[in-house]
Amino acid sequence: MGRPPKDPAHVRSLWLLVRLSATEAELLRELADQVRLPLRTYVRRTALGTKLPPPVPAVNSELARDLSRVGGNLNQLLHAVHMGKVADPPAIDLIELQSLLAQVRRQLRGEGP
Repeated sequence: MGRPPKDPAHVRSLWLLVRLSATEAELLRELADQVRLPLRTYVRRTALGTKLPPPVPAVNSELARDLSRVGGNLNQLLHAVHMGKVADPPAIDLIELQSLLAQVRRQLRGEGP
């Protein structure tokens, strides 16, 4: 079957050619990378005045990845406990860790603490 066709008013069929210096192009690439958007999406959103996501510091992203990995391991362990494969859950506060991970994710999305 496939995907239904888009409304013709929303189909992006026109090209806009813009000349940039190498310095300007590099600056736009860096700005797009900071908000983790493809260059064309960044330029389109900026030109149309659409709100951009806040830049994500690399340190926060790395911390979130680490916490997600730990959270995944804890979820697997908790599943094993519920299935009776592990006698006792580890002596750590799973609720506190889940709360911490949720807080970091909110901060990364720019929603505050």
